[in-house]
Amino acid sequence: MRKGSVTVFLSLVLVLVLSFLFSLLEGARVYCLRSRAQTVTEQCMQSLFGNYQEGLWENYHLLFLDGSWQEGEFSMNKLLSRAMEEVRQNLSYRGEDLGEKGWELVGLSLGNIEIAHYQLATDNGGQVFQSQVALQMQLEAATNVLEELLQLKEKSSEVEEQTEQKEDQWEQAWEAMDEAAEIKRQQEEGADSAGQNEGDTQGPSGDSAGAGEVDAPSGDSAGAGEVDVPSGDSAGAGETELENPMEYVKELKSSTVLGLVVPDPSQISGKAVAGGDFLENRMLNQGNWSAQTETGLLDRLWLQYYIQNYFSNFVESGEKGAKEKALDYEMEYLLAGGKDDSQNLEKVVYELLGIREVMNFLTIMQDQGKRSLALSIATATVGFTGIVPLITAVQIGVLLAWAFVESVLDIRTLLEGKRIPLLKRTDQWASDLTDCRKTVESEAKADDDGEGLTYTQYLQILLFLLSDQTINYRCMDLIEKNQQIRMDNMVQAVEGSFTYEAEPLFWNFNLLAAQGWDSFTFPVPADMTYGASD
Repeated sequence: MRKGSVTVFLSLVLVLVLSFLFSLLEGARVYCLRSRAQTVTEQCMQSLFGNYQEGLWENYHLLFLDGSWQEGEFSMNKLLSRAMEEVRQNLSYRGEDLGEKGWELVGLSLGNIEIAHYQLATDNGGQVFQSQVALQMQLEAATNVLEELLQLKEKSSEVEEQTEQKEDQWEQAWEAMDEAAEIKRQQEEGADSAGQNEGDTQGPSGDSAGAGEVDAPSGDSAGAGEVDVPSGDSAGAGETELENPMEYVKELKSSTVLGLVVPDPSQISGKAVAGGDFLENRMLNQGNWSAQTETGLLDRLWLQYYIQNYFSNFVESGEKGAKEKALDYEMEYLLAGGKDDSQNLEKVVYELLGIREVMNFLTIMQDQGKRSLALSIATATVGFTGIVPLITAVQIGVLLAWAFVESVLDIRTLLEGKRIPLLKRTDQWASDLTDCRKTVESEAKADDDGEGLTYTQYLQILLFLLSDQTINYRCMDLIEKNQQIRMDNMVQAVEGSFTYEAEPLFWNFNLLAAQGWDSFTFPVPADMTYGASD
């Protein structure tokens, strides 16, 4: 039998080879550990964000994670505890589970989880909510729908400018009426004073009386301007003098306008929401996302298209959205912000009357016959002053009053689901100045010839006048009331890190290593979002 021996050189070579092999094995194991850490992190985040608020998705096609986990109070610690549970379940695999024995080659343990940043739906004035709405609508709708909304936005700017001018003109008309009343009072006082001196001398008293009568000279003075011909016809349009409608319209504007445009008050919704915990009235939870979401005109257009489809109004119930609604007139709430349907509808109707009054005034200014008729009434009312600017101001007031009466007929038509052009032609005019009171008190309506805008489109024009934050918050108010949730609990994105630990396995067999490792540490960045990444 032969005896064998191992030389010192061969022993050293074996040590080097084995150390190299163990190093390679540990390196491969570390790579697998790091890969598993990343996989577990992704699985954990996907599992967490798979628990999105179900009602939000089903009714509004929005994806948010409820940071309160349906327990009322928002806390990121709840998310952390859920994340730890998910990670431990994913790391609980053991070789024995598959009937194997021995070491677990890629065994990991969770060291720490940190959520550095998170983003809530209400952050940045609701722009997080708006950006996700825009993203969703890009998937649902065709691009050409934005062209119509962009045109409505341009019209809203025009309406806003014209409305400011209309209010100034209405005030100037009433100032002219007040000034004329003051002149009349002074004339009457002058006439009384002249009558007291009538017994002194006959001749001078007659001259004084002639100087005190301004009616005849006012006709001459008016005749020097543009009002001479119409003033002669002030009562000549018929055998009776036309009534100035300004006083009646002023009375209408200070009354309940719903009674003017809704023939049957019983059809108005009586729904109301209790409490005042709207987003604009309470302290909101705030995220700390480092990159704030920024939205622009395109996002706003998509939001308004979303509103048109997911929220109801007096005329349309909306194609989508919650089946059970806290308020029936949701678009009206977006505009008015009140607690009950009736209050919101009344405010919106009043604003629509303002829009129609402005646009009808532009139409009536194109009709020389209507302008002459208004001038006749103005001359009959304040023509005795002989002051042309006063007569012109009252003429504008009469035209505005007539435009308001026409607006009442327009809104009646819109509330029936029909169309009214933003700017009418003169041949589409429906009201009569000879008896404005009778026109309003009757059931008269403007004609729908298939042209123009619907009630919903007029609401879109008004919505463009609101700020982004106001409309974002009010949309979320409605969602909160319908879903019984809090939108400032809804998480869209999180950013953080997971830290894993593992004990060395092959490295400790490396005989050449001066010092072994107690453990390996694997930090893995973690981020997840439902919206577009910034």
